[in-house]
Amino acid sequence: LVHGGAPIKMKDFRFLECFTNPGCNAKVQFMVRDTIEVFNPTAQEGAQIWVELGDLKGGYNKLRFPSGVRGHLLYLRFYESSTTARWSLYGIEISFQPVPEP
Repeated sequence: LVHGGAPIKMKDFRFLECFTNPGCNAKVQFMVRDTIEVFNPTAQEGAQIWVELGDLKGGYNKLRFPSGVRGHLLYLRFYESSTTARWSLYGIEISFQPVPEP
């Protein structure tokens, strides 16, 4: 769960930058919500809508969020797509712009 130090403020998410071990098969997904949610891994499809952001095999990874991804809270889900390779997350930064209140 990422709120950027301001969970009440609406944000326009821009980039996810992170360091992983080069050559790993990890991937990252995101979901933006305006409330805190408890996740059920066995929930029916459609209950939780995760969007694929990209793979993390480059070591240094800079991934752009799709245009118009706005919300108060950003949820991230990292997963390994290989059963034989291991991966490590060494650092992460999320870039966003606060959305002015109307």
